[in-house]
Amino acid sequence: LEIFGKDDSNIIKIAEEAKSTIEQYSLPQNTKITISNDNSQFISEELGRLTDNGIQTTVIIIVILFLALGLTQGIIAGLSIPIIFLISFTVMNLMGMTLNTLSLFALVIALGLMVDTTIVIMEGIHENIKHGFSTKDAALASVYMYRWPLVAGTMTTVFAFFPMLLVSGIIGEFLKTLPITIAATLLASLFVALTIAPSITTKFVNAEKEKRKSSILEPLFEKLGVKFHHIIDSIISKKSKRILVMLCAIIAFMASMSLPLTQKLTVEMFPETDQNYFIVQIETTKGTIISETEKIVDGIEATLLEFPEIDNFITKIGTTQAVGISGNDTFFAGGTSNSHLANITVNLIPKEERERKSYEIATDIRSAIEYNPNAKITVEEITEGPPSEGALTVRITGDELEVLKNLANQIIKIAEKTPGTKNINTSLKPGLDEFKFSLDRDKLAYYGLSAMQVSGTIRNIVQGINVTDITIHGDDLPIYLNYDLNKKNGNTNISIDEIENFQITTPQGIKISLGEIGQYEFGQSLSKIDREDQKRIIKVTGDTNPDANIVEITEQIQSEIDKMEIPQGYEISFGGDLENIEESFQDLFKSMFVAIILIAFTLVLMFNSFSQPMIILLTLPLALIGVFPGLYIIGLNLSFPAFLGVVALSGVVVNDAIVLIDRINQNRAHKIPFNTAISEAAEARLQPIIMTSITTIVGILPLAISNEFWAGLGFSLVFGLAASTLLTLIVIPVLYYRFEVRKARKNGEL
Repeated sequence: LEIFGKDDSNIIKIAEEAKSTIEQYSLPQNTKITISNDNSQFISEELGRLTDNGIQTTVIIIVILFLALGLTQGIIAGLSIPIIFLISFTVMNLMGMTLNTLSLFALVIALGLMVDTTIVIMEGIHENIKHGFSTKDAALASVYMYRWPLVAGTMTTVFAFFPMLLVSGIIGEFLKTLPITIAATLLASLFVALTIAPSITTKFVNAEKEKRKSSILEPLFEKLGVKFHHIIDSIISKKSKRILVMLCAIIAFMASMSLPLTQKLTVEMFPETDQNYFIVQIETTKGTIISETEKIVDGIEATLLEFPEIDNFITKIGTTQAVGISGNDTFFAGGTSNSHLANITVNLIPKEERERKSYEIATDIRSAIEYNPNAKITVEEITEGPPSEGALTVRITGDELEVLKNLANQIIKIAEKTPGTKNINTSLKPGLDEFKFSLDRDKLAYYGLSAMQVSGTIRNIVQGINVTDITIHGDDLPIYLNYDLNKKNGNTNISIDEIENFQITTPQGIKISLGEIGQYEFGQSLSKIDREDQKRIIKVTGDTNPDANIVEITEQIQSEIDKMEIPQGYEISFGGDLENIEESFQDLFKSMFVAIILIAFTLVLMFNSFSQPMIILLTLPLALIGVFPGLYIIGLNLSFPAFLGVVALSGVVVNDAIVLIDRINQNRAHKIPFNTAISEAAEARLQPIIMTSITTIVGILPLAISNEFWAGLGFSLVFGLAASTLLTLIVIPVLYYRFEVRKARKNGEL
């Protein structure tokens, strides 16, 4: 039963109804119905996991806000979450978007980001009340004070995600839900923080009571702020310490960048994930009868029964389609052209009941069944993400098919010997066996015959001559005239010997046999011939092991290809994950470049300065100090989702620097001495900077831990934010001093 549609919730509903209907059937004795494949279960699991992550994150954020701001402010900040989601859902519905796994993932990512604006406003209200403002005046003053930093901070984050719409191809289609959903959520959070949250605060927060009480973490932040004030003042007051801070930051950045450059941090397109099933493909020699194919399948099934993680499997013989693979399954009877093919869909027990991942089980099964002298056996694992050619793809293009086949066979041998590869295959699939008749051009010229004349004669011998059509009961029926070559034992088939002995008359009137002017050979035909850019092409494809580096594998294969003799007019190029990585990463680099330009433009407008936006943009390399070492330590590769997290960081990490520099500028506007203005800003902005970073990290962390596919993006944000928060509080004051000290001396602030 295949159910198609755009709305995941409707698909799940229909699937559940179908299952309940099946369970109500009255079955004969010893008969059992087993659901062999249920993709709605995968959808339910994914949606359930994302929903659980969202709920957990919301609860954790509210608890943190309660500890840092107090019960009332924590509840108000927490209440902003459903309001923001309601606005976001409305926008998504108006744009025709659905609530699917990708949009839910985007919402969970945004969950940690969207409360940042509310936290800053609530922190400002709390601080203003402590300074003697009434609740209403404190709310108005907080909105007035933070409106432009929050607008700038929100827009920089939106600008970081939004250029992802520039990513082209199927990757772009796959990603476009992410920036739209996050942009809608963040803009909604800005609206709530500047309007709804302050309004609710004026109704439920009493200024007199607020002055007398403090949150649980407030005394800790006060002590930490005072100590941090002295640390920053000490650093910016001495040139040696300023140089030491910058030197340490540069060394840390270079060490971090060395990990991907030296390939210590493996680059990959998409990570392997734990699935509920995988496919075993079996291919025997073309023309093998179905009973022989079945014998090979029986041996594989016996091996599969030895693995306790396997719940059930379903076998199809005579088809290339497997259960769980989209498309129309067709069963071919024995004796047809596909009787040499079979596949087994292996369904595993639930993930929580087994200790190993699906790809670990598949690796062991591959080792147990892969070698068979009578068949080619491939274990294909299901991957997430958009469809692609395969992890490894080598394209060979040219004109002559035999030359292409020879080059492809050489590359197959090279790929199979390269460590880390598996499931090496070719797009050149064999067809039925056939006799080939090759004409001798010299003899044709000698006898005055043409290739067209001879080939037409052979065609007439084999197929007969269509002499006329007759109409019977309104149907046109062709009449063929066949050569009467064989009447032995009533056999009507034409043998090759008879074709070779068939006499053809030359223009000179001489009769010669077809065997005299050509050679016959028995060979295998091709099921198809692919072309690309009007040239014949053969693709050698394969997969890689989980711990393999596709870049290193490609380099090893390329070095062996360089030793081959490649005829003129033939070209060998790489596709697959390497091509996808290059194209997708280039698109993301372009997106990051566009995002940085938009962010810089926003900052210039806000600060009316070129030097201060430059200081803020220097927080981007500070984030990378945490990303690459963090991924390396926990054993994650630099996958496409992880690099997506790096791009997203370009808009997230600048928010702390915006709030910090805005406070420094306010202090200078109030004629506070230059050094004191910097150190006091570090003290005053310590709590909101740490709190916004913690809530963002806490919002992303549950998803990063529980979702293998998006773990790279989640942990990139987590490690990047953690490093940039710490370094922003130390490095940004030093950079600000370096860029603004001359102007401060000129204005008499020192």
